[in-house]
Amino acid sequence: PYNIDRKKNSIINLSKLDFEYDSINHMGIYYTFIDICYVYNGIHSTSSGIELKKEGNIRVKDVVKIEELFDYVYTDGEKWYDTNLGEEIDIVIDCRLAILYEVAKIKYEIIKKSSD
Repeated sequence: PYNIDRKKNSIINLSKLDFEYDSINHMGIYYTFIDICYVYNGIHSTSSGIELKKEGNIRVKDVVKIEELFDYVYTDGEKWYDTNLGEEIDIVIDCRLAILYEVAKIKYEIIKKSSD
């Protein structure tokens, strides 16, 4: 959460009410294999629901099966690249996601090798 006042208001509201999913406000992307939902809208209320109530769910429209990308995409933490062409695809918006992606690739390879 980037605004302390909005975060504080979310905590105050959720101390009186249950967290309720709002399709207009709560948006995220779910990443398979690492089982993470990256919330990009409704951050204050979603994080407050998690921290304060330890409950609540949001629905996401976007699901990324990251394991399907491992052979085709890599990152240096600043940019995303096409593995085959070595060309830049996009910039990294959040370096934490890039780190998780590369760690997940390592884990995926370990699991794949141990099942062979």
